Amino acid sequence: MTNSARTLLEPKSNAAAPDHERPLRLEVLGPVARLDVIKLWREAEVRLSSKRLMCSSLWTETWLKHYGSLVPHRFAIARRGDVCCGVALLTNGVSQFDGPMPLRTWHLGTAGEPDADSVCVEYNSLLVRDEDRTEFARQLVAWIDSQSDCDQAHFDGFASDDITPLLADNPKAVIVRKASPYFDLRKAREANVEPIEFLGSQTRSNLRRSLRKLGHPTGEWAASAERAEEMLHRMIERHQARWNALGEPGSYASRRFREFHLDLVHRLVPIGAMGMYRVTSPTGILGCAQVFIDNNRALLYQSGWSPQPGNASPGLVVDYLCLAECQRRGLDQFDLLAGTSEYKRHLSTDEAELAWVTWRRPRLKFAVLDNLRWIKRTLAGVE
Repeated sequence: MTNSARTLLEPKSNAAAPDHERPLRLEVLGPVARLDVIKLWREAEVRLSSKRLMCSSLWTETWLKHYGSLVPHRFAIARRGDVCCGVALLTNGVSQFDGPMPLRTWHLGTAGEPDADSVCVEYNSLLVRDEDRTEFARQLVAWIDSQSDCDQAHFDGFASDDITPLLADNPKAVIVRKASPYFDLRKAREANVEPIEFLGSQTRSNLRRSLRKLGHPTGEWAASAERAEEMLHRMIERHQARWNALGEPGSYASRRFREFHLDLVHRLVPIGAMGMYRVTSPTGILGCAQVFIDNNRALLYQSGWSPQPGNASPGLVVDYLCLAECQRRGLDQFDLLAGTSEYKRHLSTDEAELAWVTWRRPRLKFAVLDNLRWIKRTLAGVE
């Protein structure tokens, strides 16, 4: 990987034209440009008044601190004249596979980690002026397609509305869409009612019964990074214990992943971009929840709770009380992220859609893999 700048397109332009009338030019820079790029990134965020967390300079800088030595990466800069109108992170995937077949992949945003370390980014986005979004995406796709070390490219975890302009010139793309259930906090707040009144009758009954059985637990939103870190440790303990009991490693088994989140606490909590919430019952800590704040939405990233005797539902109580606190704090949505489990449907009123997009370059390995899968399906049909 070269550390020098590379310009994909150098269109002719009138040097006397104002910057906004000049053609968009893409520059791709290596890792040694990180400090300069992060400065540009921060300036672009201010200029664009962006409140999107997953493409923010702070999120990206923190990810690079923990994953930059593991995941090869470059920076893409969109310019019109001397003005930076967009910035993106490009990564080379590590330990990526399609079935048994190893793949050389490129990703847009903080992605491409090995599965055991992955942050599983959702509500990914592209930091760029709206009027330049389609052209920036077109040039990013063209640059990725030009790389000899690319078998497959990925745009991971984008909102469906955001992904459409990114695919304008990419008919090869395969899109996997996943529902992302959410609770409309604004609607409940405008109706001046507790959010429980917007849930289904069975969920309301289960929630009220669980609250009684658990002694009407109370919640606390961390007011400082130090308090939030303490809560995160308690959440990790409960989350890991639950999944380990099921024979699974749990999300925080990776030291790199765990330290990334501990670092985020101290970077994001003081600016209101992350929240930690603890629920306590008369018998002690019931559980904790971790949310990210993206564009005035709470994204429920993870939670952990202690099992309780009887038919009480501690997970439902922890997440609901966190949801109700987010309503009181003026947030517009409580998003449970991708997946349509029965539990998520019970706590949601509406549904967004996230998209994972891939496209392949012509490779013999894909032809072989597709033929093997066709044979497997055929044999399964014969049986």
